[in-house]
Amino acid sequence: MPFSIRIENRELSYLPEQQALSCQGDGVNLLIPLQSFLRHSCARPWQLQETEKLQTTPVMQDAAFLLQLHTSQYALDLHFSSRDGLFFLQATWNILQPLNDAVLGLVLSLPAASRLTIPMSLYNDNPSTPSERLAPHFPPVAGASLVLEESRLPIPAVNAEWDGVFFTWLLLPGGNWSLGAERPASKRCELTLCSGALAFNGQHDKVYSYKGEVRDCTAGYRNYAPGDTLQKSFAWNWGTCTEPGWGFRDLAQSGFTLLQPQATPVLDRQEMIERKMAALRERWAGDGYLTCMPDNIYRRPPYFLYGWTGQSLRLAYCDLRYAKLSGRRDGIDRAFRCLDFFLNSDNEPLPGLRYNYYYLEEDKWCVNEGTGFSSRALGETYADLARILLYCRKSGLDYPSGYQDALRRGVDFMLAHCLPAGVPPKYWDLSGQAAHHQASSAGTSYLQAIWGLFQLTGESKYRFAAEDFLERFWNLGGGSFDRPFACSTLDSGCEDKEAGIPFFVAAAEAWRLTGDKHWRTYAEVTADWLLTWVYFWDVPLRPDSICARHGFKTTGWPTVSVENQHLDVFFPAWEFYRFGRDCGSERIRKMGETVFQAWSHGISSGAGDWMFPTPGRQGEQFFQTNWVYTLRQEKYPEPYRRYFRKYGFNQNNAYEMNSLGGYNPWDTSWIIALVLDAALDWEIDARDNQQPQTE
Repeated sequence: MPFSIRIENRELSYLPEQQALSCQGDGVNLLIPLQSFLRHSCARPWQLQETEKLQTTPVMQDAAFLLQLHTSQYALDLHFSSRDGLFFLQATWNILQPLNDAVLGLVLSLPAASRLTIPMSLYNDNPSTPSERLAPHFPPVAGASLVLEESRLPIPAVNAEWDGVFFTWLLLPGGNWSLGAERPASKRCELTLCSGALAFNGQHDKVYSYKGEVRDCTAGYRNYAPGDTLQKSFAWNWGTCTEPGWGFRDLAQSGFTLLQPQATPVLDRQEMIERKMAALRERWAGDGYLTCMPDNIYRRPPYFLYGWTGQSLRLAYCDLRYAKLSGRRDGIDRAFRCLDFFLNSDNEPLPGLRYNYYYLEEDKWCVNEGTGFSSRALGETYADLARILLYCRKSGLDYPSGYQDALRRGVDFMLAHCLPAGVPPKYWDLSGQAAHHQASSAGTSYLQAIWGLFQLTGESKYRFAAEDFLERFWNLGGGSFDRPFACSTLDSGCEDKEAGIPFFVAAAEAWRLTGDKHWRTYAEVTADWLLTWVYFWDVPLRPDSICARHGFKTTGWPTVSVENQHLDVFFPAWEFYRFGRDCGSERIRKMGETVFQAWSHGISSGAGDWMFPTPGRQGEQFFQTNWVYTLRQEKYPEPYRRYFRKYGFNQNNAYEMNSLGGYNPWDTSWIIALVLDAALDWEIDARDNQQPQTE
């Protein structure tokens, strides 16, 4: 065809006789009438209308072509080309008549049965999120609408899958654009690009602003005069899914190709290690590591927390390895004292079931009030115990036999106390019964503990258990991704990265230990799913925001869940790097490196930097979009109130000041543990292999 772009067996064409675009090949056959593709609205609330009269002039340009489209109100130039295996489009609107309260858009109609993935926000309509919790949804009913700010999209794209094929619409970020989908009729699904207009859960001009909160947002309306122009570049990709439910993988793959994410580190690895070790030492309290400092923003009392946001045993693991690297005995002493206190205290009501909170002032062991014994937190704790014992064995450090006995009890308890679905519950009660009966991926962290116990004992029953549970969790949270990984974030209950992370690490470990490519595939697919939670680009933050003033960059930062839409450090950066290197995936290797480099932002140098008096401390939450914690700075202790006032906060503007660049200086200890753990892994690997630093 004269007006077409071909990439291998796929072709994007203009069909003059039908006034339509055609996307064909690799299982896809889409016809896109141009009158339906071009949309605009000049009313509130916005409602994109099809173009009534359209004049089209095609122009061939070497290996590209141009469509000049004219309506009575505006002209649109659509330039088509190819780039790195993607179909690349540049749209330029030229305004011909005054347009007030205008929203310009492009709409692509797909089959009604399309399954959508929108990074951080929508995973097959978020089926694990309880109806009583507010989270994004796009149900198969007329009136469904979810159109999100570009800043809310870690990979600025939407992916649709139907009948074994996928279609991905990716944006080159820039400007106040929005992307999502609408369902004007139950038999249609329309991917929608807008000039900034928003919709949330079927309501136009709404934005998801915080847990359980939706706000009005009319920022997408514009008044245009003749001569005004507007431009947006984007890419399309489509193809056949390698397996049902895996269409989302193209988000990470094509997103990496288009955006080439690269972090902008502000500290090298050695400086990150030294600052984080200073923060770790500062947390030492005789028997363990404080989860928060006495000057913490929420006035929390001193406590130890094992797993989740405390990660006490991971801190011990870091202390131990740094001590071996530096020749400082004090870190070994602290690590073993921490282990002794946790493993020898009266905190085990049943063999292997342990309380994971300890409050120092009350000398009290407990669990989080109103929940129970968390499988996620206990699994993490036993997994870190296994890592410590394996490291001690490798390094020639002796440890009491009771440590391995404790690990065995912990693993055996979980294996004997599962739901009928064959996985541990989210919580157990004091008697060891399930306190939460919905099968979920919350307990994936036990996988690493089982693999560790197998390596320590050589007992085949633990290898069989590890492989069996990998399959169980894959069928529950992976597989076809009908119900993606969910329910590991303990202050939430929805689709989240934190349930998928231990599964990825365990699948990668299974591949390394067994050589079975089956596990490698599971790790590769889960890696692509996890990457949909990671920012591939730098969001333009408000110039007067806390983050912008510090030069903070979002590329490489992970987000949390469909409910908690902020940035934090929880991600297997080193494990990504190592797996990508070992399996030959440059993309996965590079993204692990990018995430680690991103974490260099926000680490305090002390003396008030990032609101902290001492080096190495780092806030838990950075707000990169219009979802924020509406901080109550008037309730905080000094000096936090003074710092917030310095940045322009008052009692009435917390939401506005935190949007697009805000920050919460709650510096719980897992922020030390996650960053330091990865940094030490890189450092040990570099020394073992005589490699240069990852700057």
